[in-house]
Amino acid sequence: MYLDKNLVTTSTMHDFVDIKTGQGLVLTANKTWLCYDVSFTGTKEIPYLHPFLFLKNSNNSYEVQLDMEKGFDKSSSPYDKYGGYKFMFESDFIKQENKRQQEELEAKNKQLEEEKLANEEKAKLKSSYVKKYGAKLGGLIAEGKVALGMNKEMCRASWGEPSSINRSVHEGLTTEQWVYNMQTYLYFYNGVLKSIQD
Repeated sequence: MYLDKNLVTTSTMHDFVDIKTGQGLVLTANKTWLCYDVSFTGTKEIPYLHPFLFLKNSNNSYEVQLDMEKGFDKSSSPYDKYGGYKFMFESDFIKQENKRQQEELEAKNKQLEEEKLANEEKAKLKSSYVKKYGAKLGGLIAEGKVALGMNKEMCRASWGEPSSINRSVHEGLTTEQWVYNMQTYLYFYNGVLKSIQD
């Protein structure tokens, strides 16, 4: 099953030793190792043969021993009983990478389509505001802005309904304070925006 097969690391691991030199090794993720030999050992504590794989990296500069009891990613092999080292077959790794890339491409295409639809909707909305209120004020409303001289209908179109309205009438003059998020205020005099406070 494993002899002469390529295996790929699925995480970075620090507890390996080069068989040839005894040097400690760090195995980085997404690197390919060839299984060039398989061995079995038995002990008094374990009532069955214990499998080991012998691996060498792509340029044959390092060789390591892999304990099969804790060697493989759960998604590709039944041997990861103790959650130890992480390897998987190269064929499974390629399938997984292809699936990941396909999902990323689909997600990107979906995002682009949503952005396109949003931009089209925004353009339609801007066109309707420009047609209704003129180029200058309609453009500001489409961008979610308010400006002095706008009427209450325009401000509602741009910012939506205020959280509260405080109204007063004095000698025929009606004033309104529109409160947004308790920190921004619009002041209307006889229905026209005369002051903005934030």
